[in-house]
Amino acid sequence: MHPSANAFDYLIILLSIILGLAIATLLGNFARLIDNRERIKLYWVSVLWAILLFLIQIQHWWSEYALQSVAHWTFGLFLLVLLTPVGLFLLSSIVLPQTIDGNEDIEAWYYRNRVWFFSIWMTLPLISFAKDAVNGSFAWNLNNGLQLIAFFLLGTALFTENRRAHAALVIVLAALIFYYLVALFVQLPG
Repeated sequence: MHPSANAFDYLIILLSIILGLAIATLLGNFARLIDNRERIKLYWVSVLWAILLFLIQIQHWWSEYALQSVAHWTFGLFLLVLLTPVGLFLLSSIVLPQTIDGNEDIEAWYYRNRVWFFSIWMTLPLISFAKDAVNGSFAWNLNNGLQLIAFFLLGTALFTENRRAHAALVIVLAALIFYYLVALFVQLPG
């Protein structure tokens, strides 16, 4: 490795590529919705999830700056760090349709992909807990407490098809995510 580079500078490149692909996929899906707005039936719950996903993607990239303080990288820790951007990419791929053939019903799309969407999203707090445990920095704090609450709310969305419950859950999780961003990530970590 070049003397002026460190492990973080090297490893963040792959994380950024995967996260960039996730953001590009999500934004491309938004662009297709806008372009085909006359031919689709929008579902505000799905659109709000997509907006929240975009915020979480940006927050994740922002928060990973704190990893520069990791002194000893292992392949296992690096894999754990990469799992979150991979999960965010998969979520970006299924939150909104990537192709629109005709009169697409976004609500039907949402409920057809609900189990995969929430199963993948539920893994993200668990990956975060595992990453902190492997890194030796796990502590019950506001960050982990909010992620645990999100885990259970996402689990509720996973196990119910009730439309009103999904509407309520996306609003509650939106409030939780906004609080999470304001309380923990206003300034660059590290």
